[in-house]
Parts: sequence; C-alpha cells; structure tokens
Amino acid sequence: MTRHLLQNRFYAGDMFGSFNSLMRWLTGLLMSLACVWLAFPYLDQQMRMLSEALSQKLQAWQAAQQQLAQEMGALLTRRNW
Repeated sequence: MTRHLLQNRFYAGDMFGSFNSLMRWLTGLLMSLACVWLAFPYLDQQMRMLSEALSQKLQAWQAAQQQLAQEMGALLTRRNW
C-alpha cells in the first residue's frame, strides 16, 4: 500500500502507531459502525414488537382483575358480608 515509504518499524510489530495497530483500529471502527447500522435497527424493531405484546397482555390481565373484583363484590353483597 505505501510502497515502503515509511520507516521499517511502521510495518513490523503491533506497537501503537504501526501499520498493524492502525489496521486494527480501522477494522474495529468499521465493525462497530456495521453493528450499529445493521444490528440496532433489527433490535429496535424486535423490542417494539415485544413491548406491544407485553402491553396487550398487561391490559388483558388488568381487565381480568377488574372483572374478578366485580364478581367478588357481587358475591359478597349477595351473602350480606
């Protein structure tokens, strides 16, 4: 890539500032950007679907609790407790 225009220590080893460390930084940065760009929208969609499903279940549970409370109240009033 550079046709050996830089010092030899740039091309050998993995010290900070060497070609190897720069390529690790670059590939790590590209991978993290790819994860954010590709994975997060999918996770967001799945979390929204889960939130909607749990909200519906909670509403159904609350309705069942209210119905149970009404039935218990009606039962207690019939027995005069």
